[in-house]
Amino acid sequence: CLAGMLVEVQMVLAQRFNEFINEQVEWIRTYRVDARRAGVLAPVARFPAFVDYVESCVQGLRVEAALTAYQKVCSAIFTWLERVAGQHAKYADVIRLVNYEHFERTVGPRRVEALARFVEQAARARVASQERYVTWCIAYECKDWTALANKLVQLAARVGVSDAGIYCRKQQVTLVNEAHTATRLRQAVDAIRQRLHKHLPGAEPELVARLWEAIHANFIERYRRYEVICEKSYQLRVDPTSDEVDRYFAV
Repeated sequence: CLAGMLVEVQMVLAQRFNEFINEQVEWIRTYRVDARRAGVLAPVARFPAFVDYVESCVQGLRVEAALTAYQKVCSAIFTWLERVAGQHAKYADVIRLVNYEHFERTVGPRRVEALARFVEQAARARVASQERYVTWCIAYECKDWTALANKLVQLAARVGVSDAGIYCRKQQVTLVNEAHTATRLRQAVDAIRQRLHKHLPGAEPELVARLWEAIHANFIERYRRYEVICEKSYQLRVDPTSDEVDRYFAV
């Protein structure tokens, strides 16, 4: 009968759709890429087109097959992306940043209810990777200063700014200050800027600008706290001052 034929057709179509989804998941799982490669990677770049295709098929209806497809494909993409990022520690957060940002920026505006939690997951991962990357960029260029600044800030939080100097020798602070002259810090800021553009060739200008502002804000906030501790705990004037370093980021 006609009803039976329609049910059979639906079953065949559902089976083929499931096979198609499984093929996509397997392609994502086995896709190989150089972990040091910058830019949006293929599985992430192609996902918005996949969403558009599925949404054109379901026409706004709540279709269980589509929900299952999104679950499988998104989980596969995120698992694969973390595996790729883990292949090279130096580039791990660059890979996460660029790809999670792309997912969030391209999938979010499509406002597909079934994808909302994955967009939120991507946003959280992007924020976490940005924080790690910003911290790494500063520490890479100013290793000794970063280590000392972190130590003093932690001490100040525990025992107070005025007493932080009791637990860290003035000689150590003086040596670090003498090594980080205006010239040295200006060079460090320039090197951070160059490395940012090296790591993100072809990235969205908005992403690069946001990262630069985050690096700027993080560096200056820490430098100002360090400057206060030096003055109150050691009676040392930091040269260059935080206002002078702030201007290096505008050049």
